[in-house]
Amino acid sequence: MKSTMFRISSSVLALIGMAIPPMLRADCLPSGPNGYIVPFSLVTLKNFNSGGEFASYSNGTLTISSKSGQYFSEVETLSGADYGQLFSDRYDYEKCEGLSCNEQPFAVDQADRLGVSISRNTVLGRVGPIEVTFTLESWGNNTESFVGSCDATTGSLTGTLNGNTNVLTSFGTPYNPTPK
Repeated sequence: MKSTMFRISSSVLALIGMAIPPMLRADCLPSGPNGYIVPFSLVTLKNFNSGGEFASYSNGTLTISSKSGQYFSEVETLSGADYGQLFSDRYDYEKCEGLSCNEQPFAVDQADRLGVSISRNTVLGRVGPIEVTFTLESWGNNTESFVGSCDATTGSLTGTLNGNTNVLTSFGTPYNPTPK
């Protein structure tokens, strides 16, 4: 008996993945064809007991890329660079009148630059860990990484950096940046 093998392209699988609500998928990362972009917002909150307490905020769009590997594996990556990262402990002193000033945290003119890469490896339909790497572009391109997990209630990606900083990332719907 002759067997027939069917091959489904990664683009078709990605489109199927986009049609399934995040809470029903194996993870919270949006899927899409290569080149699609995904809006994201990222916040961090450093623990008060670790010194240097702050919150940070960054947003933008990440580009989806996927690459097939050996043994029915596929690596999908959401990535981008040069995002502004604002911090609650950096102030913009706006309207000063005499000795009274209104301090405005998250000063836009004191933003750091941040690169973001979020990858997952799927082998035979099993989704592996979600690897998150931040490139601290303002600090000599040093990197910090953690393994993310999905919050089933919110569909957000969460994780911990250096044992003292909580990270929360939410995603929008992937879209083609160059519609036909």
